[in-house]
Amino acid sequence: MGRAKPFLTLNLPERGLASGVPVVASYNPRLLRLFKAIVLQEWEDRARAAGDEVLAAVDRIALDKLRATLDLLIPDCEKSDAQT
Repeated sequence: MGRAKPFLTLNLPERGLASGVPVVASYNPRLLRLFKAIVLQEWEDRARAAGDEVLAAVDRIALDKLRATLDLLIPDCEKSDAQT
Protein backbone atom coordinates (compact mmCIF):
# COMPACT_ATOMS: atom_id res chain seq x y z
CA MET A 1 0.00 0.00 0.00
CA GLY A 2 1.31 3.49 -0.89
CA ARG A 3 1.85 6.44 1.38
CA ALA A 4 -1.27 8.35 2.42
CA LYS A 5 -1.62 11.59 0.47
CA PRO A 6 -2.81 14.51 2.65
CA PHE A 7 -5.35 17.00 1.34
CA LEU A 8 -7.14 20.12 2.54
CA THR A 9 -10.89 20.56 2.52
CA LEU A 10 -13.01 23.68 2.77
CA ASN A 11 -16.06 22.94 4.89
CA LEU A 12 -19.08 25.11 5.52
CA PRO A 13 -20.44 24.99 9.06
CA GLU A 14 -23.69 23.08 9.38
CA ARG A 15 -25.68 22.83 12.59
CA GLY A 16 -25.62 19.28 13.87
CA LEU A 17 -22.53 18.28 11.88
CA ALA A 18 -19.25 18.45 13.76
CA SER A 19 -17.10 18.90 10.64
CA GLY A 20 -19.61 20.76 8.47
CA VAL A 21 -20.36 20.20 4.79
CA PRO A 22 -17.35 19.70 2.48
CA VAL A 23 -17.28 22.11 -0.47
CA VAL A 24 -13.94 21.42 -2.14
CA ALA A 25 -10.71 19.51 -1.55
CA SER A 26 -7.16 20.08 -2.82
CA TYR A 27 -4.00 17.96 -2.95
CA ASN A 28 -1.93 20.90 -4.25
CA PRO A 29 1.51 20.66 -2.56
CA ARG A 30 2.06 24.44 -2.67
CA LEU A 31 -1.27 25.00 -0.92
CA LEU A 32 -0.41 22.37 1.68
CA ARG A 33 2.97 24.01 2.40
CA LEU A 34 1.34 27.45 2.65
CA PHE A 35 -1.28 26.06 5.04
CA LYS A 36 1.47 24.48 7.13
CA ALA A 37 3.46 27.71 7.31
CA ILE A 38 0.43 29.78 8.30
CA VAL A 39 -0.77 27.34 10.96
CA LEU A 40 2.67 27.03 12.52
CA GLN A 41 3.06 30.83 12.55
CA GLU A 42 -0.33 31.18 14.28
CA TRP A 43 0.72 28.67 16.95
CA GLU A 44 4.09 30.39 17.42
CA ASP A 45 2.30 33.72 17.89
CA ARG A 46 -0.12 32.10 20.34
CA ALA A 47 2.73 30.64 22.41
CA ARG A 48 4.51 34.02 22.52
CA ALA A 49 1.32 35.88 23.47
CA ALA A 50 0.39 33.59 26.36
CA GLY A 51 0.59 35.71 29.47
CA ASP A 52 0.89 32.79 31.84
CA GLU A 53 4.21 30.93 31.92
CA VAL A 54 2.53 27.53 32.32
CA LEU A 55 0.08 28.15 29.46
CA ALA A 56 2.95 29.33 27.24
CA ALA A 57 4.84 26.11 28.00
CA VAL A 58 1.77 24.03 27.17
CA ASP A 59 1.36 25.94 23.89
CA ARG A 60 5.05 25.35 23.00
CA ILE A 61 4.65 21.62 23.63
CA ALA A 62 1.54 21.57 21.42
CA LEU A 63 3.43 23.55 18.76
CA ASP A 64 6.31 21.07 18.80
CA LYS A 65 3.90 18.14 18.37
CA LEU A 66 2.02 19.96 15.60
CA ARG A 67 5.27 20.84 13.79
CA ALA A 68 6.49 17.22 13.95
CA THR A 69 3.16 15.94 12.64
CA LEU A 70 2.98 18.47 9.81
CA ASP A 71 6.63 17.79 8.88
CA LEU A 72 5.71 14.13 8.37
CA LEU A 73 2.57 14.89 6.38
CA ILE A 74 3.72 17.95 4.45
CA PRO A 75 7.47 17.94 3.69
CA ASP A 76 9.03 21.36 3.06
CA CYS A 77 11.08 20.30 0.05
CA GLU A 78 9.64 20.54 -3.43
CA LYS A 79 11.30 17.26 -4.43
CA SER A 80 8.44 15.50 -2.67
CA ASP A 81 6.02 17.10 -5.17
CA ALA A 82 7.30 14.90 -7.97
CA GLN A 83 6.69 11.78 -5.87
CA THR A 84 3.04 12.63 -5.12
